Amino acid sequence: MANLNLKFTTLKNYEEYLLYKDLYHNKSVNYYLVPDKIKNIIDNELDKNNVISSNTLLSKEEASWFNYVLNDKYSNSIGVRNKYIHGYVESNQQKLMEDYVLLVRMVLILLGKIEYDLTIEENERSMIKLSPSYNHYQLRLLLIK
Repeated sequence: MANLNLKFTTLKNYEEYLLYKDLYHNKSVNYYLVPDKIKNIIDNELDKNNVISSNTLLSKEEASWFNYVLNDKYSNSIGVRNKYIHGYVESNQQKLMEDYVLLVRMVLILLGKIEYDLTIEENERSMIKLSPSYNHYQLRLLLIK
C-alpha cells in the first residue's frame, strides 16, 4: 500500500475559500478585479509565500493558448502563424475565413487586455500619485505556488 503524504490547509473564512477556489479553477486571479476584502487576503497570502505574483500581460494558460493557436508547439496545434509565414496559400476559402476570424479574435483579446492594463495604470497613478517608475503589473496575476 502506498504511503500518501498529504498536506491540508485550513481556510479561515469564506472569502479565502473563494480566492483559492478561483485560483484552482482559473489558475490565476486578476488582483484589480477582486473586492478589497479579498485583496487583503491576497496581500497576506503573498507575505506568507502561499501564492506568487507575476508581471506579465498574459497568464501562463493564456500564453499557452496563444502558442497553441499561433505556433506548432504542440502536436495538435493550429499553427496559424507558422502556416502563413512560410508562404502557404490556403485554397479552401472556408478555412481561410476561419483562420482570419481566429486571428482577429486574438488581436481583439490582446487589445482588450492592453487597454484594461493602461486603464488600471492611469487609475492607480491618479489615485496615489505614483512615480513614473512604478510597475503596476507586479500584483496583477496571482498563481498557485
